[in-house]
Amino acid sequence: MIHNAPILKLANDEQITCLFVNEIDSSVLIGTSKGDVIKQNKISHNIFGTGPRKISCKIEDGFGNASEVFDSSIIYAFYKQIIKVTEEKETSVLQRKIMAYPIVGQPTVSGIFISPVLWGGSDFGYWESLSIRQNCPEECENNFYIRVGNTSDDVLTKSWYSLYNGSDSDIEIPFNIAGSYIQLKINLTTTSTNIKPYVYETILSYRTKHAVFFFTKKFLLERDTNAKHALFAATYTAPPATEIKFGITDSNTNNWDNYKIIEPNKMIDLPDGLEDRFKIGVKMISNSPTQTPTVDEFSFSFDGDKKNRLM
Repeated sequence: MIHNAPILKLANDEQITCLFVNEIDSSVLIGTSKGDVIKQNKISHNIFGTGPRKISCKIEDGFGNASEVFDSSIIYAFYKQIIKVTEEKETSVLQRKIMAYPIVGQPTVSGIFISPVLWGGSDFGYWESLSIRQNCPEECENNFYIRVGNTSDDVLTKSWYSLYNGSDSDIEIPFNIAGSYIQLKINLTTTSTNIKPYVYETILSYRTKHAVFFFTKKFLLERDTNAKHALFAATYTAPPATEIKFGITDSNTNNWDNYKIIEPNKMIDLPDGLEDRFKIGVKMISNSPTQTPTVDEFSFSFDGDKKNRLM
C-alpha cells in the first residue's frame, strides 16, 4: 500500500511472500504463496503527486519464521494528469486519466548458487571429476560451471567454464584441470510455477601427488653456539613429473607443515630458534606412477661461536 493506493490485489487465498524492488526502472518483482512471480511496472505511476516514498516489506515462511523489515526508496511524479496551479499556488485537477498498468508473469525463474573458493591442499595434483545428484524435470534446467586458478584471488579473475548442462539424476563428469583453487557455480531455472529443480549434492574430486618423507634425528648443538648461517648441499635426482623439497625445523616433529623450506646448494640464513638445535626433513613427490625421485646424500655446514661434532 503506497499513499493508500493499492498497487496489486490478489485473491483471498493468495499472499505475497517476497518482494524485490528494482530502483533502476522502478519495477517490482512479487512472489506469491502459489508460486507465481509477478512483475509490476512503474509503481510510481499509482501515486498522484510528486516526492519520495519508501516501500517496506517483511518475509515470513510457512514455519512462522519472519525476516527483518527491508525497505527501498522511490521517487514518484504526476503521470497522465492535467492540473491547474492557481495564483495562491494551489493545485486543482482538471482531468485525470486512469490507466490499467500491466502485470506481467515472468516466463522463467532462476536462482544461482556460487560456492566459496576451495583449495586442494599443498599436495594437490589435478581436479579429476564433478559428481552431481539432482532432480531436474523437463520444465527445468540446471547448469554447472567451474573456474580454477593458482591462488584464491586468481580464481576470482577467471571466466566461468561450462562443465555440464543436463537432467541426469546421478552423474559423474570427468575432467582434468590443473590449479589447486577452484570455485563452483550452479544456475537453476524453471519455466513452471509448480515445478522446481533441486541439486542435492555435488562432489569435486581431485588427485594428490604421491609423497614419501624422510626425517633426520634432532641435532642438539653446544650451548651458545648461536648459528646464524648455513650451507646446505644435496645430491639428488628428480625425473620429469617429480619433485624434491628440503625443510628444516627446531622441534622434534615429523609433521611437514612445521618445516621451513630451504633451497639446496645455497647459503641460507637460519630462522630464529635454530641457533642451537635443528632437524632436517626431505619430501619426495611424484605425479607419475612410473617415476620416482631419489636423494643420494646431503650435508649441512654452519658457522657458530662453538665447535660442534655431529654424528
